[in-house]
Amino acid sequence: MCIIAYSPKNTPIPSTERRAQMFRRNHDGAGFMFPTDGHVHIEKGFMTFDAMEKRLAELAETYDFTALPIVFHYRIGTHGGNTPGNTHPFPITRDRKALKQLALDAPFAVAHNGIIHCVRPLKGYSDTQEYIVRRLSHIKPPFSNLILRQIGIETGSKFAFMYGSGTVQLAGQFIQDEDDRCLYSNTSYQPPRDMYVDRARTWESIIHRHQSIIPFEPYDTMLPLDDDIVIDADGNLCDGVDFCMDIYGRIYAYDEDGTPVLTHGTHLLLSGMRRDEYDDDPWA
Repeated sequence: MCIIAYSPKNTPIPSTERRAQMFRRNHDGAGFMFPTDGHVHIEKGFMTFDAMEKRLAELAETYDFTALPIVFHYRIGTHGGNTPGNTHPFPITRDRKALKQLALDAPFAVAHNGIIHCVRPLKGYSDTQEYIVRRLSHIKPPFSNLILRQIGIETGSKFAFMYGSGTVQLAGQFIQDEDDRCLYSNTSYQPPRDMYVDRARTWESIIHRHQSIIPFEPYDTMLPLDDDIVIDADGNLCDGVDFCMDIYGRIYAYDEDGTPVLTHGTHLLLSGMRRDEYDDDPWA
C-alpha cells in the first residue's frame, strides 16, 4: 500500500498517533523530506517507528516543521527487498547509488505510493527507483500540470515531488484531512474502527464469535463486523456477524468451519447499526 503524508507550509505535521498508525499499517521502513538552504533534505531508512521519531525530535531542535513543508513516506515493499536503501523519498537522478543513500541533499526529490508496472526493476531495486532512472530523471523540472497528469495516468500511482525552493507538486488524488489539514495519499493514516490483530500475529490464530479458532495465512489483520450491516452481491442486507474484513477493506464470509472466505461484490452499508435497528429497509 504505502502512504505519503504531506504537511504544507505553516501546517502542523501529523500527530504522533497518526504517525504511529501510518507506520503500523506500512511497516517496511519510512523516511521524510523537507527544504533547507535551497535543497531538499532527505532522511530515510528508518526501519522502526522509534528510530524515526528520535531523529525527528533531534531535527525539531533546529528546524520548525510547522513553518516548513514536509513530506513523510511509510512503505510496504513490493520490489527490490525491504531494505533501508529502498525506502522513500528519493532524489530524482540517474545515479543508482544516490537512490540508496539514507541521508542527502538534492535539488529535486519524490515519494511514491503505488506499484509501477511500466518498468522492470533491476535486481535489488524497486519499481520506484527504476521509474526515476528511466523516466523521471529525463524530464526537465519544474513539471507542468500536463506532465503530472501523464505521470499519474501511465503509472496509476500517486507522487509527491518537492523542489529545493519548498514547492511541492502532487500527482494523483490526495485526501486533505479536515482535522490537521495535511494531505494523505490514502486512508491508512486513520485509526481502525475496532481492535485489529497486530501484524506480528499474522501467522497465529484469532478467536471469532463462537470462540473457536480461525486459522488464517495471507491476511494481515481481520476485523470482525459484528456491529455492521453488509450488503451482499445481490443487494441483500446482512448482519455483519457472519462477516469479517481485512485491512484493505476486502470482506470475507465465514464458512461452515468458521474460516474467512473472500467475497466479491460485498460491501459495508453503515457501521455500528444492525438491520433490525432500521425503521425502513432502504433496499425495499
